[in-house]
Amino acid sequence: MIRYIVWNEDKSEGFITNDKNVAYEVRKGADSNCFNREGERSDLGVSFCEIYSWDQDCTIEELNDKDDL
Repeated sequence: MIRYIVWNEDKSEGFITNDKNVAYEVRKGADSNCFNREGERSDLGVSFCEIYSWDQDCTIEELNDKDDL
């Protein structure tokens, strides 16, 4: 399984998901678009947006099962 970590600017905190679209929306701070493939809202993703993404240059890191967190 591939997971995505959206990091805040200094990489001190992150948001982890297995949904690429949610990760993309969280990275850019689009809290109104944080829905997964099933149409469910990611409340944690929205919270990350509100705290970091709207005013920081966040990044996405992609991890595979073999990668350690």
